[in-house]
Formats: sequence, structure tokens, C-alpha cells
Amino acid sequence: LWDTRKVVTGLEGLKDSHFPRNFTSPEVRIGKSKKADIPPTTDTVPSRANEIWHMDTIGPMRTVSVHGYKYNTTFTCGKTGFVLSYGHASPSQIPEIQEKWYADIARFRELHGDPRVLRCDNASVNMSRRASLFRTSKGIRTETICPSESHQAGTAERMNQTLLTGARTALLASGLERRWWHHAILYQRSEEHTSELQSPDHLVCRLLL
Repeated sequence: LWDTRKVVTGLEGLKDSHFPRNFTSPEVRIGKSKKADIPPTTDTVPSRANEIWHMDTIGPMRTVSVHGYKYNTTFTCGKTGFVLSYGHASPSQIPEIQEKWYADIARFRELHGDPRVLRCDNASVNMSRRASLFRTSKGIRTETICPSESHQAGTAERMNQTLLTGARTALLASGLERRWWHHAILYQRSEEHTSELQSPDHLVCRLLL
């Protein structure tokens, strides 16, 4: 095989290497870990709320939600941990979701000032002309991570893990079908922002009313 494919050079040293199936590098494990200590950050450190936001998209989900969503995009404030979550059917809707996010943080802008940095991966939809022009027009600098280095977006990755873990618990506790996963994520988001001690059944059913 290595003798017949001469198009790519420099990989001769890998012909005797054997990587395990579904190999994950230690760096990626750290980025997605919920138990390991958080290493010292090298990112831009926020000095106030609503200054730096971390964005990440999860999907496609195996089950389409009741609203037809297959993806979920979260925006996490780097200072306070406040999170906004949006469901959508296609990644092409992300530029529109970024505009909706900016409108939804109007009160934050009044209290704490305008957002300065949006940190996300370098997916084509995130770097599209519409999304880039919108962020530039609002004075938001874009910080992207290196390809295949999801651990560099640790804040957004850990928030998605928190939301998904809580959503699974809510679905199991309420007995709802998997197609209600987006409502369960919204429930977990509300749990992140409330101090009231209420059961998953109560909050999930309240969202469905």
C-alpha cells in the first residue's frame, strides 16, 4: 500500500505504526474532561461580564427534536458562565443565530458594555462572509481555534458536556422521548441560572406547558 501511493510523501515512518481504534489524543481528553483540573489558560482573560463569549455547536443529533432541530449552539460568557442556547436544523443558520444572540444580550450590553471577543472554531459557517461582516460591524474580534484541537475551546466544550449530561438526566427522570432533547437542554440551561431547588419533572413539564 505504501509503495503504490506515492502522492503523499513524508509518511513513510507511519507505515509500521498502529493506532488504536477511535484514538483520542491526551490534549483532546483534557479539553473534554469533566474531572481533570483545568490547566492555566492562555486565552484572552475577561476583565468584566459580557466581554468574551465562547461559542460551540453540537450535532447532528441522532434524533430530530419536536421542532425539527438537529443541532444546538451555545454561547457562554467567559466571566460569569452565563449561557444562551439555540436549537437549529442546519449549520447554515449559525450566522442568523449569532445575530439573534447579539439581540438577546441587549440588557447585558446596557449593564456591562459591548462584547469584545467571540471565540469559536474555524468552521466555514462561523467564518462565512455574513457572520464575519456582522461581527466586524459590531466591533467583535473573532478568535478561532486550530483545526482538530477542540481542547482549545475548553470553556464551550465543558458547557456543552454539562448541558447534555443534565438533559439526559431530565429525559430519564421525566420519561419523555428522545425527541424532546432540546427542551431538556433548555431545562438544564435554566438550572444553570437559578437557585431554586426543583425536580427535573417539574421544570421539564413546566417548559412543555
